[in-house]
Amino acid sequence: MKINIPETAVAAQFLTEAAARLGLECATSDKTAPQASTVTAALSREEEKKHFIDLDIPTLPYLLIETQEQFHKFIEETEVELFARPLNKHSYDTNLVLQNAEDAEQAWEDYQGQPLIIENNVAFDFTTTLIAARNKQQTVFYPLVYTVYADQVLHTCIAPLGDTALQEQAETYGKLLLEKLNHIGVFTLRFAVKDDKLYALGFTPSLDNVGYLTLEPFCSVSQFELQLRAVLNLPLPTPEITKPTTSINLIDALPDETIIKESLHYYRYSNLPETSKILGHLALSGESFDEVKEKIDRLQAYFK
Repeated sequence: MKINIPETAVAAQFLTEAAARLGLECATSDKTAPQASTVTAALSREEEKKHFIDLDIPTLPYLLIETQEQFHKFIEETEVELFARPLNKHSYDTNLVLQNAEDAEQAWEDYQGQPLIIENNVAFDFTTTLIAARNKQQTVFYPLVYTVYADQVLHTCIAPLGDTALQEQAETYGKLLLEKLNHIGVFTLRFAVKDDKLYALGFTPSLDNVGYLTLEPFCSVSQFELQLRAVLNLPLPTPEITKPTTSINLIDALPDETIIKESLHYYRYSNLPETSKILGHLALSGESFDEVKEKIDRLQAYFK
């Protein structure tokens, strides 16, 4: 059996290695996954929101703003702090916090008159991501991943989160969404957590940077292998993470040798687009979730 793996993909090396373990030959193919309709939905924040609302998955209320006049009127009539994002997703979009008319004017100028999604700027407790994989018969889930962002770019992931109640909530929502979209392959669903309740933020119908920690030895199967298994309709093993593991994205700079020596693995990416902020990542592990967090805090000084 032959599969297509784009040579320019950052994940090409990892997919090729997974294909070799499964005895697959890499070549070209006219079959694609995910479906175009799923990708289209994932690229529009309004379409994402509609899917969440249709399935009764909690998410922040939103308003679509299409004109500058509509934008200014809404800001003048609203007393709570808001944030704005473009309707259509782009790499490294920034959430602009809006406190007054001047902020609104700046946001409209920064986004060059694009339609915007406006939401309340809620102080969540933290964010987490569910990684799933689905073929024609099965759906499997990884343990929830604790995530930290720096200027809207993913910086740190730690898994497993280890919260059974949140895991059950997330898997329930994940199953609903995967079935509605009829998605085949790996899928990530991002949540914010407030008072032990999940609020859906968005989804990605493909391999995701969050899933790079699944490459490490304490994870029973990588997201790359599950992607191939799902697309080829091979059995999907239930993923397990046996020891707390983190991946730290290297944003705009590479790390000091001290942190490289302490890491499980250090990955420096090649074939990156000029706009890429993430130059690579490294992995660490510990005996507990708290120990991993402490190790990350201690090593922060060694990032350039």
